[in-house]
Amino acid sequence: MTTLLHCENLAYGHGSQLLFQGLNLTLQAREIVTLVGNNGVGKTTLLELLAGARTPEAGTVKRQTTKRFWLGYVPATAPLYPQLTVRRYLRLCAELRAVAAPAIDRVIDRCALGRVLNQRCGQLSQGYRQRLALAQALLHEPEVLLLDELSNGLDYPQKQEMLALLGELKSHCAILFISHDWAEVARLADRVYWLENQRLREIPLPQRPPHYHWLQTRNASAAARLRPLFPDAAGDDDFIGFVPDPATLQTVQQHWADIVALHPHYPPVALQEKIHAARPAG
Repeated sequence: MTTLLHCENLAYGHGSQLLFQGLNLTLQAREIVTLVGNNGVGKTTLLELLAGARTPEAGTVKRQTTKRFWLGYVPATAPLYPQLTVRRYLRLCAELRAVAAPAIDRVIDRCALGRVLNQRCGQLSQGYRQRLALAQALLHEPEVLLLDELSNGLDYPQKQEMLALLGELKSHCAILFISHDWAEVARLADRVYWLENQRLREIPLPQRPPHYHWLQTRNASAAARLRPLFPDAAGDDDFIGFVPDPATLQTVQQHWADIVALHPHYPPVALQEKIHAARPAG
């Protein structure tokens, strides 16, 4: 894969407080990477450094992109002008980036904004505000998309629509997003970075084909016994990923005593266990 964004030995602080140091991160074409961590550890600050909105105290941020307007950025607070209508706001963003009019129609369709084009931005619901913020970031077809908790405040149907849209966008650009929702991280992310105690750690993930279901077994010994029973199974400690067909589902029923749960997607608890295991002892 082509590396589009890379930071090396990055350090940043507020006054005498050091937020992080020695951070290394890469973002490659056609992948979704998630940045997770507790509140206050510097996730938003790191995204701002990558976007060029802040200057690091040490280290470098390098991009290997080809376009002039290479970045699409959606901060935690949607960058909207409340007095403008949705259509006028998108036209203004397109003019600022020298984007032709057809691009506006494209993002309106992609982000399902047709019903609110004549509403003022300040009158939009939270769901439509987030859709519009994403639409402005997509106008110029960026190579890199940085998103700060894009799904925050959305109800379940809106969140599912947003996750589906991000999955589609992966084929057009690289995406790095902050999230506190373990389910969306487990479902979307190709790679995960955990920020804690001023350090960034990459959390290894198994291959997770979207059509796989996942068994949560009672322990690693049970997983080791069951895994050979599932063709092309994906192994991940106590979890087994498999193709759900009549034969494998019958096997699940036959060995239910060794199974805690059956998940339609890679389970968030598996990701949480990996993060816990990656933390240094003590």
